[in-house]
Amino acid sequence: MKKMTVVILTAALAAAIMTGCSGNSDNSPSNTSTESSNSSTVSTNESKANNEESKDSSKSESNTSKENSKESSKSESTTSKSDDSKESTKTEKIAAIKYNNIEIKIDMEVSPLLEKLGEPDHKETIEADEENSEESYSYTYDNMTIYAYLKDKKQYVADVSVSGPGDASTANGIKVGASKDNVAKIYGKVTDENMASYEIDKNVIMFIFEDDSVTNISLSRGLSDEEL
Repeated sequence: MKKMTVVILTAALAAAIMTGCSGNSDNSPSNTSTESSNSSTVSTNESKANNEESKDSSKSESNTSKENSKESSKSESTTSKSDDSKESTKTEKIAAIKYNNIEIKIDMEVSPLLEKLGEPDHKETIEADEENSEESYSYTYDNMTIYAYLKDKKQYVADVSVSGPGDASTANGIKVGASKDNVAKIYGKVTDENMASYEIDKNVIMFIFEDDSVTNISLSRGLSDEEL
């Protein structure tokens, strides 16, 4: 009887041990799964953090690029304005005489020009002679005289002379009585005490000085390469 009891207890003990081992075995996969889940969560968080850092870096680079672009644009705009300002300070020299806001240039047809200027104070036909191989014409307004030549039965401006104070001036605003300094500011350095001439668009503007003031202005055609 005692032996049977011992056997039964032994069997019960063995069963208990087996049950315990089985329980530990069941818990092991669960623990492994939990650890795997935790690892996955950490990995996801790290990935999110990296993404956030990447976004911040991208934003920073984008902002830096925009700022550089703005600075470059401002610099180019400033340079452009500076260049425009320099250009605006330059005076364009024009080979023309102006009378009552009408520009007179060499080789202009005389007939439509006279219609704009009105009836001259005096006009004259200059016969051909030793100095003038062909007949020419002159038209005087106030302090200005226009000389014309004939070609194909039409008259064209050959020379213009301004000999005293009045409405006539150069297209750049120099009148008889202007100072030598004013001439130099617009047309360039004056190297002769009594006169200065400037070639503009194959024409010549000449100033005669007396006591540092302009006494006569003339506009004429420049010499061609064959005449030089």
